[in-house]
Amino acid sequence: MKKTRLWTYALVSGAVLGVTEASAYTIDGSLTDWGITGSEWSPASLTAKKSVVEDQKDSYLAPGYGGQAYDAEAMYVDWDSSHLYIAIVTGLKPDDPTHGPGDIAIGFSKDGGGRAVYEYAVKTKDGFGTFNGDTTPLDNSAYVTNTSRADTAEKGEVYQVTLWGNTIFNPNWNGTWKGKLDDGLNDAVSDPTSMITGNLRGSASVAYSASTPTALGTLGGSHYVIEAAVPVSLFGSDWTGLQANDDWYLHWTQNCGNDAIDLTVSYSPPQRVPEPATLALLGLGLAGIGYARRAKGRG
Repeated sequence: MKKTRLWTYALVSGAVLGVTEASAYTIDGSLTDWGITGSEWSPASLTAKKSVVEDQKDSYLAPGYGGQAYDAEAMYVDWDSSHLYIAIVTGLKPDDPTHGPGDIAIGFSKDGGGRAVYEYAVKTKDGFGTFNGDTTPLDNSAYVTNTSRADTAEKGEVYQVTLWGNTIFNPNWNGTWKGKLDDGLNDAVSDPTSMITGNLRGSASVAYSASTPTALGTLGGSHYVIEAAVPVSLFGSDWTGLQANDDWYLHWTQNCGNDAIDLTVSYSPPQRVPEPATLALLGLGLAGIGYARRAKGRG
């Protein structure tokens, strides 16, 4: 009888401990597992915890110019207890040799002026890119390549940023896309672009779309996907300190800053869902309890 009882307890304990999360995302540059399967930008199912769409087609992209080839069109985000999942849709080919993708900026606080502070960068491309190395707004009229350190950053690396690059500004252009207010955050829409210096925290999985997705958005055009899975442990107390409904921030632009996309996210603790094998084990455990009770009654 004691052996039967111990075996039953083991089954139930194993079932309870087996409650885990199974990731719904394969990092391959596809939006299918985000529920984007047709021409609609909104997920067919409530897959993403938060998303934003800024599909544009004209030459002016609010805040900059460049048309479809520089459009930052949509961003999706989800997370579980182990990873943060991000998908970005853009008209810019991610491996464009001239104006490559900026880094994914992630922030957990605001400055005294109410602007989001982006403490972390997820590298979307090897190297540090081309950017304005001076972080003072509106003071540089040319492309400046940072040469203050070896260009050794690799795609997928996650850094705690000590210095961001900002958007190129040319006074000969009609206006600028530095300093425009957006989303009530008082952020400069296109800043920041790519990290200049920072402390390496670890690595994420980053992938581009293998081919140009078709039939995306009502305005059409060429689209590319940048997808990432970032271990939340790399954010340390910035992540573990989040409470329900705390806001945090995502931002992405190209190194040229022609268009940008921002997302304010309200945190919610991840739900732990039993896996099918766990449910089966739990059923066996409950059946074992019933058998033990019947055996005890017969005894």
